[in-house]
Amino acid sequence: MNILDARTLLCMGVIMGWLIVPMEMSAQPQENPQKAEDQAQFQMNVMLFRIKMFHQEVKSTLHYTMDLGFFREYFSLPESKYNTVDAIGVVQFSEAQKKLRRQMEQWSALLHERFVIGEVCLIDRTGQEHMRTVRGQVEDTHFFSNTESDSPFFAASFARKGGEIHVSQPYMSPDSRYWVVAYSSPVLLENGEIPAFFHFEIPLNVYSKVISTKDYGYMTANIQWKHDTEEEGQFFIIDQDGLLIADNHQEIRTELFEVQSEKEKEEGTNFMQLEQLADYLPHVSSISQAPQFLDAVEKMRSGKSGVQHFNIGDRPYVLIFQPIPETSWSLAHLDPVAGPGFWERMKHDAP
Repeated sequence: MNILDARTLLCMGVIMGWLIVPMEMSAQPQENPQKAEDQAQFQMNVMLFRIKMFHQEVKSTLHYTMDLGFFREYFSLPESKYNTVDAIGVVQFSEAQKKLRRQMEQWSALLHERFVIGEVCLIDRTGQEHMRTVRGQVEDTHFFSNTESDSPFFAASFARKGGEIHVSQPYMSPDSRYWVVAYSSPVLLENGEIPAFFHFEIPLNVYSKVISTKDYGYMTANIQWKHDTEEEGQFFIIDQDGLLIADNHQEIRTELFEVQSEKEKEEGTNFMQLEQLADYLPHVSSISQAPQFLDAVEKMRSGKSGVQHFNIGDRPYVLIFQPIPETSWSLAHLDPVAGPGFWERMKHDAP
C-alpha cells in the first residue's frame, strides 16, 4: 500500500472520530444521593470509554504502521545489518536506505497530523536511530542518537513479540522536552528476527485534554479543543504514586523546567533522566484532605474500583473510581450531590 492510500485511511479515521459522539452527559447535579451516584456512574462510564477509545486508536494506528512494509524492507538490506559510521561517528546510509527512510518520514508526517505527537523514531538493537521526526519536522541524520539503549522504553520494546505494543511509563523526552508516554512495536522480519522497533511519543498533557472536552476531535493534532466537561464534575487520573496525571479542573505543567537544565552541567550526564515526575505533577491529596477521600485514593492506587460518599466542608459528594485498562492508572469522577441551580450558584459565588 502506498502513502496516498494510507493518507486516505488516516483521514477516514479522523472522520469516524468526529462521528462517534457520546450521549450528552447531564450537567445537573442530583439532590438524591442514589440518583447522584447513578448519574455520576453514567458519566464515568462514558469518560472511561473515551479514554479507552483514544488508547485503542493509537494502538490501532501503530499496528497498521508496522504492516506497511518499508520497515521490513529497510532492515532486510545487507547494509542495515551493520551500521557504517564516518570519522566522527555519524552513521552513514546507502541510497537504498535513504529512499526507504524518506518513505518512513512521509508516513511519520501523517502521524504528526493524526495525533499530538512529540517524537517519532526508528531504533535498532545497538541503540542507533535510523529515522526521527520531532514535532513534525524531519531530523538531520547528523543528529541521530546512537545511545538510545539508555532510553527507559528500550529493553521493554525489544521484549515484545512481533505485533505486540509496549506502552511506557511517563518519562521526560530529551527531544520534545516534556513528559510523554511512548507507544512502541518491534520490526518483525520474515525470518523471525527483530532488528529494531518503531515508536512515537504522546505528550502526557494530552490526557488532560481527553478528559476536559466532549469533542472526539481531540484525537487529531490540528483541531482546537474546548474545555467543556467542568459542569459534569471533576474528572481526574492518578498513577500508583497518587500523582495527578490529568485533571479537568486544573492545568498541569509537563514541560521541562528550564532552570533544572543546570543538572546537565553539574552531573555531566543526561539530565533528562534525572527529572522526577513528582516535581511536576501535584498529588491527588491536593483535591481534598477528607479521610474518606484519602481512603478511596489508597484503593485507587491498588487498582480497585469503588464508590465513596463523603463531605468536603459541608457539601456532600460522590466519588466513583475505576482502573484504566492496560495502564497502572485510575480514573475518578468527583461529583457534588446538590439540588437544581447548584452550578449557577457556584458561578455566582466564584470570585
